[in-house]
Amino acid sequence: MFKEVALCLAVVAVSGCDINLSSLRPVKWATVDVNKVREVVKDVVAAENPYPAELEAVRNGEDEYMRIRNQVARLKSSASENCKKLHLPQSMIPQKPNVFLSSAEGDSYYIQQHRDRVEASGAYQKCLTAIDDDQLIADLNLKVQAHEKLRQARQVYERSVAQKTEIRAREIVASYGKANGFDLIVEENRSGVIYNESDMIVDVTGGVLESVQR
Repeated sequence: MFKEVALCLAVVAVSGCDINLSSLRPVKWATVDVNKVREVVKDVVAAENPYPAELEAVRNGEDEYMRIRNQVARLKSSASENCKKLHLPQSMIPQKPNVFLSSAEGDSYYIQQHRDRVEASGAYQKCLTAIDDDQLIADLNLKVQAHEKLRQARQVYERSVAQKTEIRAREIVASYGKANGFDLIVEENRSGVIYNESDMIVDVTGGVLESVQR
């Protein structure tokens, strides 16, 4: 090693090359379990961004939301069956005349059957469309829509808190690394460190968590 350093210095003296000798020192690096840091930071960020009261109510009202949705589904299914019974009787099934008809009479008969089926089909579709106008179903749908709107607001809030948590966790790790003279801190992975000749500190999770709690 001494010979290599001496040779390098000689080359610098002779050639005047700009060589950064500081790069020859060992890199001080460590790993950190970012998940543990996130867990601690999450509580801090949550305390700084308390859950809005209306969103807290939504989180506690999921059972009622599902009950109302199921009730609406049952009411619609029952109304749909009634529409079928009222407007899709045997008129939707082609019927054969019981007596022999002339060609012209036969044409007229089947044309009338077609018109009856079209009329019945139109009445059926109109009946289905009117289901949502039922007062009870309409009122329940308003409750469902209001809950879903608040659920979306809750998701936006939770994504915001998660983003702030991630930023804070990375800032804390970076601050710890700078304060303790680390050149590099990498996120811990399953492979871990297999060999560490100088026994340098390679996992600073404990120190980072302590710095959060101070």
